Amino acid sequence: MKEINNRKRIRRSRRPVSLLGILLLLSPAASVISLVSSGAALAYALRLHRLTHTVPHSQAVGPTLPSELITNGKDLLRTEEGYASEQQEKTTDELIPLFPDGFKLPESQLWFPNYPTVVSPVLGEITITGGFMEDQGHSAKPTTYAVFSDRPTEVLQLPPSNRNLGVDYVVSDHQIRTPYPGEVIDVAVERGYGNRCYIKFNIAFELDGRKYPVFGAFAHAESYSVEPGQVLHQGESIGVMGSSGGDYPVHVDLRLWIEVDGTRIDLSPNVIEAQLDV
Repeated sequence: MKEINNRKRIRRSRRPVSLLGILLLLSPAASVISLVSSGAALAYALRLHRLTHTVPHSQAVGPTLPSELITNGKDLLRTEEGYASEQQEKTTDELIPLFPDGFKLPESQLWFPNYPTVVSPVLGEITITGGFMEDQGHSAKPTTYAVFSDRPTEVLQLPPSNRNLGVDYVVSDHQIRTPYPGEVIDVAVERGYGNRCYIKFNIAFELDGRKYPVFGAFAHAESYSVEPGQVLHQGESIGVMGSSGGDYPVHVDLRLWIEVDGTRIDLSPNVIEAQLDV
């Protein structure tokens, strides 16, 4: 994780947690309790994208990742695979599905007004404003690699474009919640991403017969209430969504990935959920 070294640390807010918040976190009924008015998330989504016309999503992807990239990461596997496998076995039975049955997070270009809203038992009421790896409307990105739900066993090479690395969404109550249990790696300020939080999750993703630990990063937060080394439970609030890092509307930027021999491979939340089979 070389890219997260030597960055300016941010001052994290330490806001008191109410007893009600604790009870909601611990109670199984928390997934059906709402403290905000219906459609509140959409109000924030309206400001996220200013385009009002529909543009077809470009389907251009390159060839699959060379097989040697998947199979030659022996050093990485020796240090990470055992941890990933052990942690997945310890946590899978305890996990809650991110989304209701039948819902799939969009993996294509989204434009207003076609933003889906869903109540996640883990993330809260969210409106998705940026599809997974959509290739328009964002800053320029180089060639990237990703796994999509329609080809869950393949790594696709995606050409340079103004791509969204991960997904964008807004939360009705502004709370940023971790999708899976894990440990905070770093909290820092990054150019273009603002206040960013890195997490190593206690789950694994299997690719080409090998298991790799899953990492994640949140960006653009107003503030975070966690620090490096802190252990997190699924659905725990880690901060407040914001617009740091540039002239952005308030939203959450979430990227999930694995690393194979030093190469980052983005994962759709759909493929992670399918493997966890929660």
